[in-house]
Amino acid sequence: MKSIIYLLLALSASALPQAVVLPLPEIQARAQTWLRANPSGVVKGMTTQKEFGAGQSMRPLLQPCDRMFYEAYVGQKVKGEVVLVSVSWCKIPVTHLAYDETKTHIFLTGINNRKSDGWIPKTALRGVLVGVLRPE
Repeated sequence: MKSIIYLLLALSASALPQAVVLPLPEIQARAQTWLRANPSGVVKGMTTQKEFGAGQSMRPLLQPCDRMFYEAYVGQKVKGEVVLVSVSWCKIPVTHLAYDETKTHIFLTGINNRKSDGWIPKTALRGVLVGVLRPE
């Protein structure tokens, strides 16, 4: 059964957004423009600090120093989407794949993790990934 789950995760990851590589000043300008146009959205930089999570769980899709853009979660379907979630075991929100969902919970996993995060209440959702910019 594990090989089927891993295969499905690998296939679903190929349909996820790809990073656009840009100079850092352009990324910062786009982040400000995005926030002005989408005040309920979120812009988050990927961290490499171990105390916040090293950022390995979503490789190769997401890399350290990526700038990630999220739409606000307002009840839309998130199965198969990459989401931003507040969890008790990490000091900052994590970005993982919503592998499955019910009316009240999502099944969360990092595409590079051996173990899933399990079922998380939808009340913990902060956003849905819509774009990734990567510094040159």
